[in-house]
Amino acid sequence: MLLTKETLLILTQRGWQAFAGLVTLIFISNYLSPEQQGWYYTFISIIALYSVFEMGLATAILQVGAHMFVGLGWGPRGSVQGASASTFVSLTNSSLKIYSKLTLAFVLIVLPIGFYIFSARDNSFISGSWEIPWVAAVITTAISMIVLPFVAVVEGSGEIKEVYLVRLLQGFLGAITCWIVIMYGGFLWGVVMMPLASFLISVVWLLVYRPRLVSQAWYVSKDSKFNWREQVWSLQWRVGVSWIGVYFMSQLATPILFFFKDAIVAGQMGFTLTIAHMIGILSQSWITRHVPAMSAAARRSDWKSLDKLFFGDLKYMTAIFFLAACIVLAIYRIFSHTEYIDRFLPFWQFLGLLAFVFLFQINLALSTYLRSFGKEPLMSLIALGAILIVGGTLWSALRFSSAEVVWTMLLVQGLIILPLSIHVWKKCRGRWCVEGNSR
Repeated sequence: MLLTKETLLILTQRGWQAFAGLVTLIFISNYLSPEQQGWYYTFISIIALYSVFEMGLATAILQVGAHMFVGLGWGPRGSVQGASASTFVSLTNSSLKIYSKLTLAFVLIVLPIGFYIFSARDNSFISGSWEIPWVAAVITTAISMIVLPFVAVVEGSGEIKEVYLVRLLQGFLGAITCWIVIMYGGFLWGVVMMPLASFLISVVWLLVYRPRLVSQAWYVSKDSKFNWREQVWSLQWRVGVSWIGVYFMSQLATPILFFFKDAIVAGQMGFTLTIAHMIGILSQSWITRHVPAMSAAARRSDWKSLDKLFFGDLKYMTAIFFLAACIVLAIYRIFSHTEYIDRFLPFWQFLGLLAFVFLFQINLALSTYLRSFGKEPLMSLIALGAILIVGGTLWSALRFSSAEVVWTMLLVQGLIILPLSIHVWKKCRGRWCVEGNSR
């Protein structure tokens, strides 16, 4: 059956994410000035630095947890049961400790970065202070990171429906409160609503449905054979470098334009890039839904099932992206003679960003496939892409403007990173599958 319950829930969550993002764009267009729009999206882009500090740890935990949970099961109130349950719980405990340190580092480093960047811009048009919303945004984002280990291990165990229901509720509450805040003049406080909603929903979920997992995570048996360095860190640092590269490739253009140009062009970049990434997130759902299943298939050396899952989902991802992109571009053309068009980048820059995000999503899909083997061979290429795109973006922003930034991003991704990634993917896939069949 094509549309399983898991798929429907994932698509519902991603669909709401896309719909809510669209409604948020409408609220921003109606209630914020072009300058305020630039501040809003620069806030979001810098807050997204949490992915740099998190270093892809949630992804690594998900992958490792999917391998560890084989032969285990969930008991009453979210307890882990099975012969190697203590090792799985130890994964959660160690992850919680690591996240606590990452959260503190995030606050101490990102808080002053924001003060430095925002202090460089004229804020006379802002009613009230931007400093307090910035502090609140950083702190709420930090505390929302604390619950990520629990979400990752539950998703890695195969409980896709439960995790995506939690994410759906998080997105719903975060979006509704964000709209209310923007509508009533809260402006930058809208940025605070999503991480705050994510934290509150996660806490309620854990206390009601997984209290035993939380309590187990505070105690780890001395008999546990779990070794963080060997079982997680060996994968995480590679995933982490990749996630850092992903941030620099996909999020840094907005704050760079904000700092070196002005808030209006930064707002146009943030507004347009948000739409492109909304389409990418929606289409990537078809790959995301099978991450635990692909990891399990790789562990069983079931290459036929692994390839069937991946290539089938890749086709759907491509079709959904192109369909959504065509619809968005058609809507863009319809509104091209209205005042709202000034909130976007010009048409060809918009098209260039859509092409960049599509190629970017293909690259993420290839990385997801290879992570099923517990490895991250595309790490160096993503790091290379980040260096090239950041360097090109800085040069373009200093000497030109948004058009050159967009074409730099597209050319680096399309002519260098993706072709090399496909080459590495083919090489690794062939070698690992042959090695697996020979064992």
